[in-house]
Amino acid sequence: MLNISNMAETVENSVKNGDDESPEISWNPDPQPLRDIQSDALPCVCRLSTDGTTSLPGGMSLYCKQPLYLHHRRQRRQVLGRTIYHDPSGPYYEVGQTLILPDNFEGWFEIAPSNFNKAPVFRSIEEVSKIMPRKIFNRTPLTGIRILEGEDGEQAFKERKIPAGSILVVDSVQSAKWTTCAEREKGIGVRKKKVEEWITIEIPYLKCTDADETEVLLPFSSKGRFSSVYEKDINNDRSIYRLKDLISDFDMPIIVRLVYGKAPVVPCIFTGMIALRETVSADLIVASTVMNKRNVLIEIPVSLPVLAQFPKSEEQFSELNTFQDAKKLCDKYAVSFSSLIKLSPDMDTHHMKVQYNPQKSKTKESGLKTLDMVTNISLGGEEPSDRFMESDTDSISSVDHSMPTKGVFKLLELTEIKRKSTDC
Repeated sequence: MLNISNMAETVENSVKNGDDESPEISWNPDPQPLRDIQSDALPCVCRLSTDGTTSLPGGMSLYCKQPLYLHHRRQRRQVLGRTIYHDPSGPYYEVGQTLILPDNFEGWFEIAPSNFNKAPVFRSIEEVSKIMPRKIFNRTPLTGIRILEGEDGEQAFKERKIPAGSILVVDSVQSAKWTTCAEREKGIGVRKKKVEEWITIEIPYLKCTDADETEVLLPFSSKGRFSSVYEKDINNDRSIYRLKDLISDFDMPIIVRLVYGKAPVVPCIFTGMIALRETVSADLIVASTVMNKRNVLIEIPVSLPVLAQFPKSEEQFSELNTFQDAKKLCDKYAVSFSSLIKLSPDMDTHHMKVQYNPQKSKTKESGLKTLDMVTNISLGGEEPSDRFMESDTDSISSVDHSMPTKGVFKLLELTEIKRKSTDC
């Protein structure tokens, strides 16, 4: 169980723990509203203070009264949502602060069924071949084959590894005839002996193209978990979605599960299951702290009621290692940081906890409410990487490589059986 008070103290110390030898900075006496800072004035250094009209969100007040390096300004659609937690006793809860999901978030989602179970998937490549979606997402590592021309003009094959989390473009169903040497017993009793003979076998494959634009044949016998990539106006309950698809083609609220992507980089409760509530437009400035021993990236809403005060000269910062680190942090991570899931700077303390049991729900407007956590918006250390969520760990637990990989195999014939329709 996370200790909220300790977490808040850690956050505040991280932000305020600056360089003890920081110089005194001379500031211009006339501040201007943050909203008046245009893109062509960035990057620049400033410090923020409230304009006195209202109090600031708790997640933003930590960054006032200290120098910030404003990197760039952008406009973005965002989806506001909350993590859903399943209590072992049965009920479901919305927990934690409001999550902010930018429309350029690159993760893959599935839409949760009404009973909150996992969405259905294809369990084999053979099942995929019956639907023939335009693209598939493999949740299971695969081994396919590539057909190559040998030096003698004959066709040969080579294994092709496809990691979990890959997108494959579906082309057609192929049937390959192979000759292989098999052993069988001949004779009776003590005269029984094993002899080798050549036999012909036929194996069906799904022909696809991987991310490297390499054609690969996947045997129908490959087992695992596979999803089709969502296409508008095509009804398929085994699809996965980008956030931009959910924004443009679906009504909210909607319950989704993050299957593959980057989890929030800050301490918070995150199960991968999210109640997406509404879409909003945001005008934001991506910035970094400047004088901390460990600088962090933040997003500042331009609509905040704050004033920006500028230094008389940025030369005052030029010799500070922490300032150079802030510039490097922005140059390296500002763009990718903008695409990450973040937490609302509003601490959401006005919400109450209300249990929710999907079996008893009759509408999507069941009034899911929240618990609250205090955390921070930051990025430090290594850039986060895509991964399968804990809620989808069985996605990479099984695979069947029933295909010609051992012994002597010779390809006799490769025939196209069914091609993906261009209308789908």
